[in-house]
Amino acid sequence: MHSFFKAHRYDVAVLTLSRRVPYQPHIQPICLPDKGDYAVVAGWDHPLYRPNTPVMK
Repeated sequence: MHSFFKAHRYDVAVLTLSRRVPYQPHIQPICLPDKGDYAVVAGWDHPLYRPNTPVMK
């Protein structure tokens, strides 16, 4: 969980899994930044699930 977590801000987490997960169209690996570097994450939501959210997607 991000250390600055708040609803709609910094709401990401990195999980370490105990076993491999087979890749699927909706399950893919990502590249992580080096320690101390910043990363930008965008577009991880779908308006169908929360159509009236005030947060830009």
